[in-house]
Amino acid sequence: MVALLFVLIYHKTISYLEKETDTIIEIEINALSDQYQKNGIYDLVESLKLKLDKSQATSSIYLLTDSRFNSLLGNISQWPKSYDKNKQWVEFNIIGPDSVKQRIKAKLFLLQGGYYLLVGRNIETLKRTKQLILDAIIWGLLLTLLLGLLGGYFVSRGILQRITIITNSCREIIQGNLEKRIPQNHRHDEFDALAETMNTMLDRINVLMTGLKQVTDDIAHDLRTPLSRLRQSLEIGAKEDDPDKAHQIMQSCVEEVDGLLSTFNALLKIASIESSKQAEGKTKVNLQNLINDVYELYQPIAEEKYLHFHCLHMDEPIYIQTNRNLLFQALSNVIDNAIKYTPEHGEVKIKTSMYQDTIQLDILDTGVGIPASDLVHVHKRFYRSDQSRNKPGSGLGLSLVYAICRHLNIEISLENKSVGLKVTFLIKRISSTNDIHS
Repeated sequence: MVALLFVLIYHKTISYLEKETDTIIEIEINALSDQYQKNGIYDLVESLKLKLDKSQATSSIYLLTDSRFNSLLGNISQWPKSYDKNKQWVEFNIIGPDSVKQRIKAKLFLLQGGYYLLVGRNIETLKRTKQLILDAIIWGLLLTLLLGLLGGYFVSRGILQRITIITNSCREIIQGNLEKRIPQNHRHDEFDALAETMNTMLDRINVLMTGLKQVTDDIAHDLRTPLSRLRQSLEIGAKEDDPDKAHQIMQSCVEEVDGLLSTFNALLKIASIESSKQAEGKTKVNLQNLINDVYELYQPIAEEKYLHFHCLHMDEPIYIQTNRNLLFQALSNVIDNAIKYTPEHGEVKIKTSMYQDTIQLDILDTGVGIPASDLVHVHKRFYRSDQSRNKPGSGLGLSLVYAICRHLNIEISLENKSVGLKVTFLIKRISSTNDIHS
């Protein structure tokens, strides 16, 4: 492409210079011919004498001859030997004042009366210009080729070095070094963007692997006791001769198994939510109606404990885009915990408020709260604080709530009050007139 560009430049430049030379010659020969036709040979000779006086400065060539090509007037001694009657233009060499060969381009013209007129110009400068342009193009091509090769070498070398670094880092990761990350050169180029994306992916994988290991350890630790207890009960039941006692033992075993199945179902639910790429079944939901349903579900349970369970709504309907079933389960788990850990005659309150386009949903209780040292751990699977170990449960309730909130892009926070616990949900509001697609 560069070579074609240089060739085009050379062709256009030389064509322009040659055309300019030809135009000058034609203008002069036409002017002299017109003067001869109007005023005769005498005026033509006088004009040629004036031009010959200036020819050294203009590098112009003039020659007037008779019908036998004998020189009458001019700054060259004889008619060019390369003369061809069928051609008007001719190129020939002359010996200049310094005994240097010079190239001449001229046009021939036959005047009335048998005279011949030759008007030309010294094109030696044009030849040197052609050569200079050609040399410049050749050197330009060579320089361009050299710079292209050097540039390509260094660019490809840099790219290969970065690819090698990424490849070696990936090999270390494959061999088991999950803490290894792709280094960046902080040039903010495409390789940095690729490295940042890969590092983010590796961080996510590492978190998932750590979580998987933690879950495996938690399952092994927290399910060992109920399984051992179940095995012991089955052994006792197998040796029991009293049918009533055997039935009681079997009933307790069934309850133990139900508890284990409930635990595994909760684990599967959390895994299913965390593995989903997006929240399925998202619809336009009236949050106040959803809260009312949760409230009506737990009101009888709160009454059994003589709790003051009430709900404070905003005046206008509140609409959100969410998965109704998942959010219902998250709110149910939190309210269930609030009722479970609030003593009799205590208070559980649901309150909603608006901050610009964000809805703040607070669930407050006057229960035992959570120790400050445990607040950062309650979202972990099977985690139970010391004060809740004597209560029934698997320690998966808040883990499921946190998983649902992450899945639905809802912010959740826990805060100990002077009495009890405050759980806050921050949910994005939508306009009631929007059409929402799942």
